[in-house]
Amino acid sequence: MNDLITAALACFGIESRNTVKEKGSFICRTTAGLIKLEKTAEPVANILLGHAVKEHVAAAGFIHTDRHFVTPEGLPYALLGVDRYIATRITQGRDIDLTSTNEVLDTLSQIARFHAAAQGLETECLIAPPNDEVFIRGREAVRQAVKQVNRQKQRSDFDILFIKNAPVYEEKIDQSLEQLVATPYTDIYAQAIERKHITHNAFKEEYIHISDGNAYFTHFTAAGKNTQLHDLASFIRRYQAKNGDSALPLSPLLDHYNKNNPLPVGSEAVIRAMLLYPAPFVKITEQYYAKKRSWIPAGLLNRLEEILEN
Repeated sequence: MNDLITAALACFGIESRNTVKEKGSFICRTTAGLIKLEKTAEPVANILLGHAVKEHVAAAGFIHTDRHFVTPEGLPYALLGVDRYIATRITQGRDIDLTSTNEVLDTLSQIARFHAAAQGLETECLIAPPNDEVFIRGREAVRQAVKQVNRQKQRSDFDILFIKNAPVYEEKIDQSLEQLVATPYTDIYAQAIERKHITHNAFKEEYIHISDGNAYFTHFTAAGKNTQLHDLASFIRRYQAKNGDSALPLSPLLDHYNKNNPLPVGSEAVIRAMLLYPAPFVKITEQYYAKKRSWIPAGLLNRLEEILEN
């Protein structure tokens, strides 16, 4: 194994002084600092995109990412046989604590700086569909799942929980769509795509690293073109779910973002519509009813219960 690690690091011109095995990766102490070496199944296109985003924002002055090391050919990955390896810079620290108000507010400021630096990237990447289309597709997914359950002779515990709560969530989708249509979202979305706004699309706790009071972002392989409001709504939804009634109101959260990257007029109303949309419920509905099941994965049932409780 040590020979394999040495060979993989050598592809990036790196030599490790000390290596510690972690889940799915190796942490290597080198003359260039701490480096994470990992074998990855990510498609090459995703790796290249993540690398392009990180280099683009670094050129604009945003350096709080896990930038890739590259091979002599300039590639952010190396091949050893059929295996693909990547090497990224890491910092000493920990995952963000969403119950820490200071860390959440500082991270919102950092997300704003990232969005400001990420605009204008000239590369091929996924363009997210507008949210009104997403809401309509989500409503249809719930309706189709209701029809599927109603046709069944037997119902699982998941089916019973779902069918009992589906009308409430369908109403939430209708309300979120109605609110979204009443905002300038269409213009905000069109402008974001025109100006090539890049969103991270995975601002989860495990991809936000706190080190020396600064937030560092990792895992850019899901990046794409969308409004910055999408990242904001996703992050704030996770914060609210973690803190419940003790969570700060939306306005002061957005104030910290606005100080570093002013949002378009009408953005708060758009984000309120996004937060009203029951994305977690729609997602688990699609996951569960996408195929016929003879048994219920415990993880899905537990997740549904958690969503309903929140």
